[in-house]
Amino acid sequence: MRIVALSKKDISNIKNDKMMIFMFLIPLVIAFAVRLMIPSISSGTTKIFVSQNLPVEYEKKLASYFEVIKTTDRKNFENSIMAFTDIPGIDFKDNSLEVVLQGDEEPGIIRILNAVIHDIEKGSPQVPVTDIGTKKSGISELIISMILIFVISISGVLGGFTMVDDKESGMINALAVSPIRLSDYITSKVIVAVSYSIIVSFLSQLIMTGFQFSIKNYLLIILSGMLLSLTVGFIIGTLADTQNMAIAYTKIVTFILVFLPMLSLLLPSSIQWVFGIIPSYWTFNIIWQLYLGIDGSIFLSSVISVVYNTLLLVLLASKLKRKIGLRLG
Repeated sequence: MRIVALSKKDISNIKNDKMMIFMFLIPLVIAFAVRLMIPSISSGTTKIFVSQNLPVEYEKKLASYFEVIKTTDRKNFENSIMAFTDIPGIDFKDNSLEVVLQGDEEPGIIRILNAVIHDIEKGSPQVPVTDIGTKKSGISELIISMILIFVISISGVLGGFTMVDDKESGMINALAVSPIRLSDYITSKVIVAVSYSIIVSFLSQLIMTGFQFSIKNYLLIILSGMLLSLTVGFIIGTLADTQNMAIAYTKIVTFILVFLPMLSLLLPSSIQWVFGIIPSYWTFNIIWQLYLGIDGSIFLSSVISVVYNTLLLVLLASKLKRKIGLRLG
């Protein structure tokens, strides 16, 4: 009952704080915006890659329909198609045109390309289509994974702000002389953070993709992200004593735990391990392996994420106990 009462208090504080409500709603607003953008991202075929094998006359004809981007060789041709662009390609193979796709494009793209090539070749049979990907989109999947990362981070920030609110309002002093234990206090924060993550991330995923997503992958991301969100919350809640301090720490923590790991996507895989010192990198790695098809062991990333964040939480819980004065048992 004590845990339930503490959780209700935190929910009430969130409802009465406009900034917390804003943090609660912003992922859903972004998800709606992404939902509106994804169809144009996935089906807008204004550009097209062509191989060096394509005869000049075909290239000129395609240029009247698309912005033609010529590649140097087959490897460059395929790498260009597989990049985060969702732009299809056309090759010339066995004296005929061949459509080459990443593998997850909308059916409408194939129809458009077939119609154009049919017109170019004046009634040729349907053009063969080759998928060279693993059904992973570039832009849309990257955006979806970033939204889930954002939700996980925000859930921790909300937990941290409720701790700071307890300090600033003097509530923590009242709790210190009550039967409330540190484990009760921490558990109530966990309940709020976990509930937020599950509800908002599920709604965000549902808005962006409908029911066309893997529940198994979704649960794996949520489970691996829980410890990270708690780490974020404990850092803010432990170090900050006022809302202004909490905002400042949020900016620092967000930069270190969110933006720095995302920069690793822009670097060669051979040096990405450097970012492993950041605890959030391993959680992000799981998401990228699931959503972007990046090579790596999901099991290994999960183990490192759990162990790393658990150690940090133990250290932060010890510091939190000294700061707020709640008893252990």
